[in-house]
Amino acid sequence: MKDDGTKVFNPDWIEPPGTTIADLLTERGWTQVEFSRRIDYAPKHVNLLIKGRAAITEETALRLERVIGGTVGFWLNREARYREALTRQSENNSLINEQAQRIQSNYPEFPDSSKAKANPEKK
Repeated sequence: MKDDGTKVFNPDWIEPPGTTIADLLTERGWTQVEFSRRIDYAPKHVNLLIKGRAAITEETALRLERVIGGTVGFWLNREARYREALTRQSENNSLINEQAQRIQSNYPEFPDSSKAKANPEKK
């Protein structure tokens, strides 16, 4: 909670800014192909933006502002927050893996589940 009594929204999921783009396309009844023509990007690039595999650059943010709305700042902030969340998730996963390895080295009598055989022998 903030000092002013309002609650802080901290989602426990990661959502690319492309989800917002996809929602706006749905509201307008536009396909990705139609949107790609309007924004002057290849359909493949639009698809990568929507999936979060292509970053929203300053140029892209300007095009988004002109075609579907929102400000350049909105789009760049959405992108920055998404990339930050991915980085934090990756860092957390690394820490968890390191901790698991330390535990495994302290207790070698427990089998390492990551090295378990895919097809254990049947008796």
